[in-house]
Amino acid sequence: YAPTLTGREPRYRPFYFNGPDHLLKTHSDFRPAFRRAIVMYRNPFDAIRSAYAYDHMEKQGSPYGRIGSLTADESYLVGRAREYVSFYASWLPPILAHPDQYMVVRYEEMLDSTEEVLQAVFAFLNIDSSNLPPEGLSRLAAMYSRTDVTRPMMLQGMNLEEAVRLKREMFESIQPVMTAQTMRRVAPTLEAQLSDLVARMDAVRWLPEAAMTHA
Repeated sequence: YAPTLTGREPRYRPFYFNGPDHLLKTHSDFRPAFRRAIVMYRNPFDAIRSAYAYDHMEKQGSPYGRIGSLTADESYLVGRAREYVSFYASWLPPILAHPDQYMVVRYEEMLDSTEEVLQAVFAFLNIDSSNLPPEGLSRLAAMYSRTDVTRPMMLQGMNLEEAVRLKREMFESIQPVMTAQTMRRVAPTLEAQLSDLVARMDAVRWLPEAAMTHA
């Protein structure tokens, strides 16, 4: 079992282990060695804002240089968007060629339908979850929420509430820049590629039962 959510508090520690099965969490492009995979994606601009906060609060700032006459933040937007397109474009061909070997999940739907996603993951991986206690699935689902439970590394000596406040302020400050509208203005071809890629991912993603019924 490889936890995808970590924390120092006991309630965030994984409590379910399924014998010899091992799950690897990675940000890798597609590799032929990956025989089966759960591929998660999210709104690209939400992903870019999250990466921006991580790079500026937990690392050494933007890994990208200025692009032409673009501002530093616009250059960051373009740099991350290029990576997003490259990353998921590497996964689409094998997903389309062997759909039974991949489960494509949209991050926002995982948050909204966490228990359903977990049940689908168990089925996809052929994991026997019968030994979970009655409340086990709910406990697993509760590990994932929209609440940011992490304290940025650069602010480790700061009160948690203050650290989270500063992180939220950073999100708010970059909100006007990290958008499809900005992308369309500064890099229209890239914005079109990004939009097309998300649409193609949407077309092959796992859907909650309720969404399937109304599709």
